[in-house]
Amino acid sequence: MLHREFIDRHHLTLTAIGKRLDVSYVAVRHWVHGNARPNAAQREKIAILTGGLVPAESWHTEEEQAAIVAVTPLNQPQPPPPPPGPA
Repeated sequence: MLHREFIDRHHLTLTAIGKRLDVSYVAVRHWVHGNARPNAAQREKIAILTGGLVPAESWHTEEEQAAIVAVTPLNQPQPPPPPPGPA
């Protein structure tokens, strides 16, 4: 979430952030209040705008984060499948 603390600490308005990110005040307000999430490109722009204090990864849901962590790099062996359940 675009952290309210960051906004307040830097004396920013939602309108000013929207202009810097080329989105509306309403979009920024929804992000700040957790009613919506920015798309991937907007997340990257927020990370750049905030100097990395609000990283793009901070917008991932728990489900998305679990799916990301579950990926095995190509240069590592694939983990064995779980044993079959009781018959």
